[in-house]
Order: sequence, then structure tokens, then C-alpha cells
Amino acid sequence: MTKTYEMIQLIVDFIFGIPAVYTLLGIGTFFTFYLLFPQLRFFWHAIRILAGRYSKLKDFDDEPSIVKSFSTAIAAPIGLGSIAGAAIAISIGGPGAIFWMLIAGVLGMATKLVSLSSSLSFGVEDKVTGQMLRGPMYLIENKLPTRFKFLSKVFAALTIVAALFAGNLFQGNQMFAVVDNFLPQVPHLPLILGGLITLITGLAVFKFKSIERVVSYFAPIMMLLYLIGGIGIVFSYYHYIPTVFFHIYNDAFAFNAAGGGVIGLGFREIITHGARRALFSNEAGLGTNALSPRPQEINPIQHGIAAMLGSFIDTVFTCLLTALIILCPGSWDGSLSIQGVELAANSFAAMYGIYGKIGISVFVWLFAFSTIMTWYSNGKAGLKYLTGEESKKAELSYKTIFVLITFFGPLNPLILILNFSDAIFAMMLGINLLASLYMVKEIRKKLKKYCKDIKAERI
Repeated sequence: MTKTYEMIQLIVDFIFGIPAVYTLLGIGTFFTFYLLFPQLRFFWHAIRILAGRYSKLKDFDDEPSIVKSFSTAIAAPIGLGSIAGAAIAISIGGPGAIFWMLIAGVLGMATKLVSLSSSLSFGVEDKVTGQMLRGPMYLIENKLPTRFKFLSKVFAALTIVAALFAGNLFQGNQMFAVVDNFLPQVPHLPLILGGLITLITGLAVFKFKSIERVVSYFAPIMMLLYLIGGIGIVFSYYHYIPTVFFHIYNDAFAFNAAGGGVIGLGFREIITHGARRALFSNEAGLGTNALSPRPQEINPIQHGIAAMLGSFIDTVFTCLLTALIILCPGSWDGSLSIQGVELAANSFAAMYGIYGKIGISVFVWLFAFSTIMTWYSNGKAGLKYLTGEESKKAELSYKTIFVLITFFGPLNPLILILNFSDAIFAMMLGINLLASLYMVKEIRKKLKKYCKDIKAERI
């Protein structure tokens, strides 16, 4: 089994190694300069968009507003992707990985602006439902040169694979981890929780679709409670904050082995793992955000700017807060095991006792399930593109496989799930970034027009 893990690790390092990471960071830097630092120019504007200042889409009674679209778009990354991602980055690469995770997050804001705006610029009307179908596959098929059109089907297939494995196995694994962290002596706990998660997912997919709505209703409240509780922990250990920032910065440029990570990673590997966890957190460049339901009449630039703020919230603010939650109280001590959300859970338990244990467990389960359902929808969109129409047999098969695979999340080691997810995401990223690079000139023109419209109060 060890040889199998090593082989998978070699494959992942080949697909998503240093060259891919440098390319990802380089493209993010190019977008940042080419669009004249949109992260700074439109930051306050994005806040005003989400406050409803410019949104006219709320007048459509039967369709989601831009605020709802934004909430759906960040439902997957802003929960476990941010928290567990930061924890995993620390456990693998030490505190220095957080520095590069934040850098990748800031650059990813520009990447997400281009990627999402590009994918939303073109859509196909569903003849059955009348809804607009959008996403990287439709963009690639209709906007890119003929020689690249086959990539639309490849991307759709990868989206299904990501949904079936990366989209739910990781969530189930972390749902198990947070419970196992507090109830380690329960016999057959992975099997019990695997069955429970599968049951809940099956009910949501096949029968009670309102479960997803209930989870979505409570998720923002839980996120707010996490932020308040986390800030409380950080303030309680405020005298350690300068030391933590010193270690984050110092370890980020450790050209020798970065003592503290699981395997004493070197400088290049720290960058790699920081960038991987940033991508896992905000999905910048993947293009999956465009698969979320949106109104027929939209302003792609406005949605892109709003999503850019989402990248800041989940990969910069939330990840940094989680790193401080873990490092200030000393929840991570350089353990040789690769850990995820349980690192943050330990800090909450130490600070708030039984209430902290219950709160963080409920939080993890709510956001994990929300993410599972978001990826279920993403995979369904990929399936719809490949089949070309509503196929009941294909949809039933997809639903069944999706639910059954969820069972195996608690049964597999975290590093195996991470490696598989990273490989799939890297391939999706490569395809969608190609489309984004092809569209960036058009996006810059639309961005200039958008600025003129704002000044002229036409929006």
C-alpha cells in the first residue's frame, strides 16, 4: 500500500509540481498587472455590490440575485476549504506554507475575476427549463479556436470526476476527523460515520431536497460564529501574534529544510503546498463557480468582481485567521501526522470547552455537507453537457454513484484524498486558464466599459 501511495504522490508532483505552481502564480501576476491591480481598485466596490448598491437583479422574482449567486459560489470554498486547507498547509509545510497560501490567494483574486467573467460571458439556453447554462465547457466550445474545442468535453468529464471523488471524499474525511478527534475510542467509528454521511447525502439527493436549503440557511450563521470564536481565541493569545507572524515569514523563505513540516520540506515544496491549498480553498481559475445558478440577464464583470471578494474572504482572511487560531495557542507542535480541521478544533476545545467541541463539530458538518451538495450540482452540470439532454438513466447512475462514494471518505487517509484532488484540480485548472488567457483581452475591454458605466450611473 505504501508503494501505491508513493506512486500517486509522484504522479501528483508531476502534474501539480513546481512548474505548474509557478505557472499558476505567474498567470495570476500577469492578470494583476494587465488589469491594473483589480484586487485593490474594486475591493470597496465589491463590498457595495454585495450590499445591493448596484444590483438590479433582485427585481427578478423567480431567479437568484447577485447576492444569492455570490453566496452559492463561495459555499464550497469558504468553509472547510479555508479552514482545513490552512491546517493541512501548516501540518505539511510548516507555518511558511501559510505565507505562500496568502500570496496565491491575493493573486487568485485577479484570476477568479478573469475566469468567472469569461465563463459567464457566454451561455446556452436549456430548451427544457429555459435556464441559461454557463461554464468553462460552453465557453471553450463556442469561443476558443476549433483545435481546442475537444477540451470542453474533457473539462466536463473532469468536473464529474471531481464531484464524485474530490468534491465529497474530502468533506466526509474531515467530518469524520472532527468527531474522531473528540471520540477516538468509539469502535468502528469510520464505518458508522461513513454510513451516516451517506444516508444524509442520499436523502438530500433522492428525496428531501429541502435539506440543502436548511443547511444553506444556517451556514452563514455558523460561519459568523466561527469568525467570532476564532477572533476570541486570537485575542486571548495576542502576545504570541508577533512571534507567529515572524515564523510564517521566516519559514516561507527557508531555503533549507523547513523544520516543522511533516517531512521537513524545502523552499520550493513549501511554495507548492501553499499554492495547492490556496487553489483548494478558493477554486480560483477552476471555473466551477460559473456552474452555479444565476439569472439569465447578468453582468459578467459585476459577478466576477463580487467573486473576487469571495476569494479574499476565504483564502486570505479566513485562512490567516485559522492559522492564528492554530499557531497562537500552540495547537500544532510539529507533529509527524498530517492533520486537517482537527487542529482548529483543538484550539476551540481548549478555549471554550464542551461548547467549543460541539460548536466546531456542527460547523464542520454543516459546511462539509453544503460543499458536498455544491459539488453534486457541479458534477450534474458536467453530466448534462456530455449527454446533451436530460437523460434519466445517466442522472440516476450519477446520483447513485455519488451517494455511494461518499461512504468512503472516512475510510481513506487524508493524504490520499488530497493527492487525488490536487491532480484532478490541476488538470481542470490548466484547461480553464487556457480559456481565461484567450479571453483576458476582452475582459479588460469589458472592465473599462463597466467603469465608465459606473461613473455615468448606468449601473
